[in-house]
Amino acid sequence: MTRGLHRFLAGVALTGLSACDAVSCWWTDDPDREPWTAQELGRSYPTADGLFEVVLHSDGQWPLRSGVRRVQIEWSSATEGTDAPDTASAARPFTRDGTRVADTEPVATQLEPRLWRIDGLALDAAGQWIVPVILEHGELDDSIELHLDVAAD
Repeated sequence: MTRGLHRFLAGVALTGLSACDAVSCWWTDDPDREPWTAQELGRSYPTADGLFEVVLHSDGQWPLRSGVRRVQIEWSSATEGTDAPDTASAARPFTRDGTRVADTEPVATQLEPRLWRIDGLALDAAGQWIVPVILEHGELDDSIELHLDVAAD
């Protein structure tokens, strides 16, 4: 083969190896998902870097059933009392085994300081779902994966 063809094939291989989709590349430091532990209502969970604590609340039916559209999260940080703005966002949920990804992006809406509702989850099948969430307080930002068990209707 010619040198140009070798370079072309090497470029295609490199591009293929670096391909990224919403499920496989969401986290830069992929958290350990074993053993699977679904998160419980009212219990505090640390974010990936430990900057915040997140508490999951039901916004309707619990335990979750397929077709669920929303949950609420409440979070706190070590910098309580500062006037920095809070923001939260969520990415498309996906099943733990990666076989399903929600068709739409959820929307995070602030209900009051550090209490957010995440709408539009589109958890359309029973199983173990992951909802990636990013939290920001001023210059601080951290992330958490919400682990949700969804039962069949």
